[in-house]
Amino acid sequence: MSIRLASVPVGATFSPTGGTATSVVMLSSDTNSASAFVGTIGVTPLTRTEIAFSGKPPKVSKNAPGGFTQGRASAVISTPKVLANLARTLNTAGVYFNIDPETTDAELTALKSLLVNLILDADLAQLWLNQSVD
Repeated sequence: MSIRLASVPVGATFSPTGGTATSVVMLSSDTNSASAFVGTIGVTPLTRTEIAFSGKPPKVSKNAPGGFTQGRASAVISTPKVLANLARTLNTAGVYFNIDPETTDAELTALKSLLVNLILDADLAQLWLNQSVD
């Protein structure tokens, strides 16, 4: 479906169901970033799903609205894929938040719910699969 015809539930809440909990194993970390892999996907770099996390705290700035820059948090997931010709590639997906320090928990929860609905809404499936807005 074209995203020009799509509808996305705004204000709907998302509740994950089913599945099993899988541990995330840290590979490395420093002050504002960390790398990890999902424990049960595989143990070699060629077969494991990896996640890169990063955070950038807000900074004081007299030029920014409210006197602070926005903080930024992100996560990028990479999963290996073996193609029909046996070549290997990575499928990746990422999420980031630029959040003002005055943002409340309720506002952040609403933003996350909208994001999850964008990702999972059936009207947008072709956007994610074919990278097409039509």
